[in-house]
Amino acid sequence: MKCPECGADGRVCHVKEDAPGGVEVTYLCPNRRCRLYGQDCAVETLAQPQSEPEEKA
Repeated sequence: MKCPECGADGRVCHVKEDAPGGVEVTYLCPNRRCRLYGQDCAVETLAQPQSEPEEKA
């Protein structure tokens, strides 16, 4: 994810695997010149992988 302020590629800061909507990834801005430097600049929610139904023998 990119920083909305400066457009730099964010760095993964935190991964929350038990978020209600799936896996939640928080990104920090790595650009020292940006006002969001070192702060959360984006949050992305990745869908949980769907488990395949078990086959009954």
